Amino acid sequence: SDLVKNYEVLGIAALVAIGMSFIFLFVVEWFGSVLVTVSVCVVVGVFTWFGFVCLQAAITGSAASEYGQQLAANVQFGISGTQGDMILGSISVGLACIVLLCACFQCKKCMAAAAAVKDAADCLMTMPSLLLEPLVSFLLKIPFFLLGGVGLVILITSGDYQNVDLTKPETLIHPDNFAILCAAYWAFAFLWTMEILHYTSVFVVIYVSEVWFFKHYGEGTRGSLCSMCGPSLVIKAWCAGVTKHLGSLIYGALLVSLMRPLRWVVNVLLTAQEVADNPMCSLIMATVEMVIGSCLSLMHKILDLTSQIGFMQIAYTGNMGFCQAQKQALSMVFAEKGKWAMTEGLATAFVVLGVGSISAGTTVMVYMIVNTVERYRDEASPQYISDPRSIAVASGVVALLMSMSVLHHFITITDTIAYCRGIVEHEKTLGDPAQEERRGSCWNCFQKAPAARETEALLTRPAMETPR
Repeated sequence: SDLVKNYEVLGIAALVAIGMSFIFLFVVEWFGSVLVTVSVCVVVGVFTWFGFVCLQAAITGSAASEYGQQLAANVQFGISGTQGDMILGSISVGLACIVLLCACFQCKKCMAAAAAVKDAADCLMTMPSLLLEPLVSFLLKIPFFLLGGVGLVILITSGDYQNVDLTKPETLIHPDNFAILCAAYWAFAFLWTMEILHYTSVFVVIYVSEVWFFKHYGEGTRGSLCSMCGPSLVIKAWCAGVTKHLGSLIYGALLVSLMRPLRWVVNVLLTAQEVADNPMCSLIMATVEMVIGSCLSLMHKILDLTSQIGFMQIAYTGNMGFCQAQKQALSMVFAEKGKWAMTEGLATAFVVLGVGSISAGTTVMVYMIVNTVERYRDEASPQYISDPRSIAVASGVVALLMSMSVLHHFITITDTIAYCRGIVEHEKTLGDPAQEERRGSCWNCFQKAPAARETEALLTRPAMETPR
């Protein structure tokens, strides 16, 4: 087939995707804040333009736009095209106003999140050994995945062996109740083990990112794969996670994984609540909170217990359990949870934008190459491609996977940078003589002996200026 015969095209797609990923990181590093501003302006401009077109057609009484006609044709209740224009125009203008107001009232949080995103790109560019961590993690997961898959197949095919007919493959899967129970237990243990490996990898990235922030922040130098002792830091982080914090990783992986879908929903709801914390919406939100106050409290608990910030506190202090680290970090460093949600949301948006644009760009580029280069157009050529669309789609999938491997830990690094900034601000506040009364019990439980800090030997540094 074309895919097997033209593996070189897929190789080109992979190289292009990797190159575009580094270009994307460079753009985010230097123009992250500008991208956020431009994105908001584009969204507001598109909604405003669309609303203006529809409202103009509805108010002037001219012929209905094609959008209004399509809405009128698709809705169940009878409306005219002019009424459809009025509905679409009003909704579009309203959405433009909402986005603009949210951007204005949440400007500081957006800029703080953008700064964390820019620093995350800087971390990946100046410490490229982090880019190899997903590959190492993937290779470690392969034997566990094979063992889990084989064990699950064996258990599913066990049970009522008397009804097995080797000439009928469908009879091989005939488990009894005990075999189903064992398979369910094995599947749970298998998934839990994979999550433990995943969060061990997350811990490694957090550990290295914290060391980069506190020891190499602002250096801005581009080096080789071994720059800033990156490989040795990755190895040290793996050893610390496996030998000192395995229990916390096991418990945290179970808790976060079981409640991950619920966390996604809660994160959206709490972000909407924080966005509405402005004078224009305070009365409405006060009314809403009277009705759903207890639900919001439960949502905050869910968000607190399922965040990765506990692993960041564990890597920073070195002697805490998951729940204690989670509670302490969120009560002192990230008490303003809307800022935390904004950082996560913006990092996710950048990753989705990057992966999507790289995949789409590679698909278009490969399609143009196979349609213009004689090597792939000539039917007499061994590399002739008879179906350019299929090879372009396959190249897009390859680009998607390669860009995800490069940007795999971008969100985790962004969250870690935001956490480190919060640590710096918190320690500055506690170190201010005017705030001596605030030390109290929270300082006593926060302060640790120097030997207890996991990264103490690596964080030895002169007094650091406030991060930009």
